[in-house]
Amino acid sequence: GDDGLYLYEGYRLMQGGDPTTSNAETPPLGKYLIGLSIKIFGNGYIYGFIITTLAISGIYALTVVLTNNHFIGMATALLVSTDPLITEQFSLTMLDSLQLFFLLIMLCLLETLRKNKKVLSNRWVYLGLGIAFGLFSASKFPFASALIAISILYFLWKQSKNLLHISLFLVCTLLGYLIPYIPYFIQGHSLLSWFAVQKYIVSFYLKGYIPPNFGSIITTVLFNRTQNIFSRVWESIPEWSLLWPISTIGGTLWINHSYRKHTSSIYPTISILIILVSFFFLVPFWSRYLVIIIPLLIIGTMVWIHDKFPKYVYSIIGIFLLINICSSLYILFPTPESTVKQF
Repeated sequence: GDDGLYLYEGYRLMQGGDPTTSNAETPPLGKYLIGLSIKIFGNGYIYGFIITTLAISGIYALTVVLTNNHFIGMATALLVSTDPLITEQFSLTMLDSLQLFFLLIMLCLLETLRKNKKVLSNRWVYLGLGIAFGLFSASKFPFASALIAISILYFLWKQSKNLLHISLFLVCTLLGYLIPYIPYFIQGHSLLSWFAVQKYIVSFYLKGYIPPNFGSIITTVLFNRTQNIFSRVWESIPEWSLLWPISTIGGTLWINHSYRKHTSSIYPTISILIILVSFFFLVPFWSRYLVIIIPLLIIGTMVWIHDKFPKYVYSIIGIFLLINICSSLYILFPTPESTVKQF
């Protein structure tokens, strides 16, 4: 599986290996971090715990930015951390939590720009935003990065209309994407050979065409029915939680409420969430892609509940937490049958 592949690649890169001689279709950022975990702790799986914990901290930070309420931020972080899909990430050497972490940094900075006009002239915000977006794109193959970039550029132009700040964001995005390839350049490779690697990455995904399972993201979230990419058979996934359809409804209500409340505003979190869902609707879909979708839906649901039902927020959080804990038991304590099924 990919987790074993990334574990091996991380070890190989820590021995001075070239990041483009094998598994070159995946940017090396996450693999270097896995390798660093092996070097420091003697255990690559510590990477999964650290990165997922950082992502949970990002959930707290973004929720606080959106609600100005630390309790709601902590409750949302707790709900996300007990979601079966996220619970599983703590012990995996995968790249999805890493991508989620940088996405949350981006959204925190964008929502801060939206809510606080005083930081519009702060160049450090644009620098951080660009680096975070570059690292987000370098975490995995940047499927939807072009569409997200257009959304961010439109937002920045509407907010500040400052070409210098927008240019700073673009330059830092490129730098952020190049950071994981620093060892590649140190090994003597040129910028031209780096472009050849990027061309190979695009070619790899275009030529390895897999028919999309259109709409599988929707049926997976709502009904726990996903179409297997290879067999085309509809099946369930063990990471599903009843909170998924609930948070989908809550997230949709949050989007509607936000735009009805401020019709002229642009909400970066909502825009990027819509882009990601639309993109995954049209491409070959794996359930692990939901690692960057489900947390945003839970955040949206909690923001909506905080605005609409402040008196019942404690009871609702308790119910949601119970749902997730019950759903996570299957992940935390798998049956022998589920282990055999893995093989």
